[in-house]
Amino acid sequence: MTLFSARLDETGTDGRSPYAIVAGGVSVLEFWAEVENKYSRLLTSRGVSTFHWKEWMARDGDFKGWSNLKRERFIRAKEKIFEKSIVFTIAIAVHRETHGEVKKRMVGVKRFKPDSDCGICFRYARFVICDKLTELFKQGKIKSTPRVEFIVEHGPYAADAHAIYQEIVGTAGSPYRPAMYADMLAGFASARKGQLKSLEVADYISGRALLDLDTIGLGHRKGQISMVMDPEFLEQWYQDMMKVRAQQQAYGRTKRIASRGRK
Repeated sequence: MTLFSARLDETGTDGRSPYAIVAGGVSVLEFWAEVENKYSRLLTSRGVSTFHWKEWMARDGDFKGWSNLKRERFIRAKEKIFEKSIVFTIAIAVHRETHGEVKKRMVGVKRFKPDSDCGICFRYARFVICDKLTELFKQGKIKSTPRVEFIVEHGPYAADAHAIYQEIVGTAGSPYRPAMYADMLAGFASARKGQLKSLEVADYISGRALLDLDTIGLGHRKGQISMVMDPEFLEQWYQDMMKVRAQQQAYGRTKRIASRGRK
């Protein structure tokens, strides 16, 4: 078994952007340890205590007064660190208004249970990460069966993502995409702000993705899996989620009937 770790962060929930995004990187634990060490040294050498995308964009906090050249050099050094150590990055986005319209149309449908904007991004990111690792394993680029843990920053998003993670764990064996690869899940954890420097890297990747959406569009980054979920995809994904729940309910009824029969 090869254990991978997905370090993810969210952005776009403050209402200032029309999009919500969940993004970050995926790699093996020893490579994340390299990121922690090298990135910590980079921050120390540049006089930065912690990296926050909002401060970076506002040229505030530790980045106040930085010249454009100093900023460019810092970003090049930062990206060089995680590009060497991270197997791939991921950025999943949803237009908040579009997602709201889809949920509104589906209200009242049996077994329909909507996710938050970041929740739906995390749910699909989880599937994509497992799918990509499975593909790499089949290609022989991963030598043993991959499993993956998920780490996010502590807060409301973490609680939401953890509830979704637990739901997926409970649907192992379902053939529908929202529940596929549940057997690959190796754990979920959240870390306090500043506890893991690798989550500051995820903060940067999510912020960079949001900037890409506002400028050149998402999807051009080498080694990054990117997607903006459109209405058709969202409706189909929710339909598949409802099929998973129907299957679980039918399985639960069968178990209850079998249990009564043994008494």
